[in-house]
Amino acid sequence: MSLPQLKKGDKIGDYVLLDFLGNGSFGIVFKAKSKKFGTVALKAMLKIRLKEHNGFLGQLVNNERTALNLLKSDHVIRLYESFDTIDYAVFILEYCDGGTLEDYWKKNDLVIPQFQALIFFKQLLKGMKALHKQKIIHRDLKMANILLHGDILKIADLGFCHLLQDQDGLAVGNLGSNGTMAPETIEGKPYGLQADMFAIGVILYQMIFSQFPFNSFDKTTFLNAVKEQNPPKFKLKSKEIVDKNICDLLSNMLKYDPKQRLKWSDLFSNSIFMGQSSMSIIKDHTQYLADIDVHKSKLFYQKAEANEKQYETLNPINDEQLQNEIHKTNDKFQELLNQSKKNSKKSKINYLNQQTNHQVNDKYLQSDILHQEEHKIDQEETEIINQYIKAKQPISYLSIIYNDMKQFQHKNVFDCIFVSYILIKQIYFSHYRLRAQIKENKLYAQLIKKQTFKTFMREFEEENELLSTHLAIEFQTVQANFKNLEKYLSPNWICEVYELSQTEKFQEIYKEVLRNYFNIIAQEELKKEGKPNPERLRYIALVTNILDYQELIQINDIDKGIAGIKMREINELTKFIQNSIK
Repeated sequence: MSLPQLKKGDKIGDYVLLDFLGNGSFGIVFKAKSKKFGTVALKAMLKIRLKEHNGFLGQLVNNERTALNLLKSDHVIRLYESFDTIDYAVFILEYCDGGTLEDYWKKNDLVIPQFQALIFFKQLLKGMKALHKQKIIHRDLKMANILLHGDILKIADLGFCHLLQDQDGLAVGNLGSNGTMAPETIEGKPYGLQADMFAIGVILYQMIFSQFPFNSFDKTTFLNAVKEQNPPKFKLKSKEIVDKNICDLLSNMLKYDPKQRLKWSDLFSNSIFMGQSSMSIIKDHTQYLADIDVHKSKLFYQKAEANEKQYETLNPINDEQLQNEIHKTNDKFQELLNQSKKNSKKSKINYLNQQTNHQVNDKYLQSDILHQEEHKIDQEETEIINQYIKAKQPISYLSIIYNDMKQFQHKNVFDCIFVSYILIKQIYFSHYRLRAQIKENKLYAQLIKKQTFKTFMREFEEENELLSTHLAIEFQTVQANFKNLEKYLSPNWICEVYELSQTEKFQEIYKEVLRNYFNIIAQEELKKEGKPNPERLRYIALVTNILDYQELIQINDIDKGIAGIKMREINELTKFIQNSIK
């Protein structure tokens, strides 16, 4: 049971469940009522699931609870209380009757008048200031994460779950949140307040111009567009004139380089906030912007920008970073292995020297025993690290394919959403099981006291945490897109959709999903007119090696196999792919 099994009419504490609102990533949300708070949104999460992945899911819930308790603003969703029952962790949240900003946008044919967009924008700025006062960077700002209650806008989804998010909310061609995430976030660079500036710029542009400012088909396309097609086009669906101040504002908010992007302290100097808009229709509505204290806002952000390091964070989710970390870890472990061999050899020499000493007494006898034990541990240490490096090869190979999958230009974005989720599942749980195997070693308690092995395990734990976070994001993406994905999925695959852990049928499903994916991309590539693209063919050929993970782990020299495929000519690759299609 991956989600709470609740229904209308059930009672949790003092709350009676009314209408079902939606599923989160591992929680369920109902409209509910109580004498204490009246109508609320109740989110229930299975407590047993919060222990998954070394408590990672529980940590995400705690982060969201902590953030919501800190935030007191009319423009951030309010947490009334949280409590635990025997089975559930429960959040009692403010109920919003207007759905998401994205719902509102769609109902209005993807057009929000400029004056109304600026009113929403002002409210968004107020909510952002509340977050920034607590040194919180949202990281995933988008229309689907903003709720409306009456005509009041409220920022939501401060944790892992997509609270009350419309399952159809993700724009077609927008994998994850590529359309709104700042370039530095996607590229794995340190990011701070300027990342949120980019995101709210995208939202303002969407409201007015009915689309994303930059093509967000995939990560590479998006980053290229931000670099090369910036500023974006400022063309309305209607014949209405766009206020020049809005265009200037957006041009500065959406810059690729965060250092060149508009600073928060300069945002409030824009003519729109000074009542100097070029359009009469916006001038007539400037009273809605007048309640922003421009002077205080500028002073607050000047201080915040002077202490930017307090807000700056490292992006925990980045495909290239994932691959680099894996390779870097392998390199470090190889160094550790070499050092361990040296230590082992040194211990052996010391031991033999002592054996030649004829002064046998209690002191030397004790020394011999200690050295024998140390030598035994050094050998065990070497064997374990050797075992890790060998066992890690197929996991690293999968990670390379996973990274390449994100860069591959798919004809249909939905071809890769589910398969990338299944692939990261395989990577994470293979890595997790290997960690468990190492910890079960009978000498682990002694080995972990040694500095070399301690460093080795610390690196291992860091990598496992990185993979865990990446799995969580892929899980979130599949959940958010399920209605669009469903028609692409075989019925027997659905069991994996709402289960973050691997089901009993996972390896069978893994084969089917990867085989189906390979057939799709292979046939599409071979049917293309013109000269074949060798890089695309090589990627497709490499995918064949991971169709069966159990076979992959039996290969002695994976690196040699990869090099062999990369050395093949176009004709050889084409023939190889043709023969592999079923």
